[in-house]
Amino acid sequence: MMLIAVFLLFFVFSAGIAKPQPQDQQWEVSVSVKKKQKHYLNILKSDQVVKSFSVDKLSQMDEFDHIDDVKILTHKKVNGVYYILFWYEYRSNPSAKPGRGFCGAGYEEFVASLQLNNDFNVLKFKPEQVSSCIKSLDKVYKYNKHHPEYGFRITDRPPGS
Repeated sequence: MMLIAVFLLFFVFSAGIAKPQPQDQQWEVSVSVKKKQKHYLNILKSDQVVKSFSVDKLSQMDEFDHIDDVKILTHKKVNGVYYILFWYEYRSNPSAKPGRGFCGAGYEEFVASLQLNNDFNVLKFKPEQVSSCIKSLDKVYKYNKHHPEYGFRITDRPPGS
């Protein structure tokens, strides 16, 4: 019986009926900081950058402000769409010296979902603010690292946490 099962598996795989699919060219996402402290999301295939996106431009920062930090949370390709979930922050009051003035030490934090097509063109960019000194905002965000296509679930932070 075991021999028949092994033969059947060999037949199915060799006949092309149930061949495992090769990975869609391995791709990665990295973050780089370039001129004038601008942060970029870089799409890499075979360790080569194929496309870069300015997080500052995606988030519509003006030319005098800039993103202070970016972290990739997860990424995956599903049904021909590349999904990237990431977190970023910038200073609430960029013109104030750190620690001085209203929200001088504060930050505005966001989580964002970026969807790209096969040519790495933006299909959708959806930022959600989760923390703010200026707006007195403090939210909790959750996501499934294995399914970035589901996006974020954002809720109010429970009292006392």
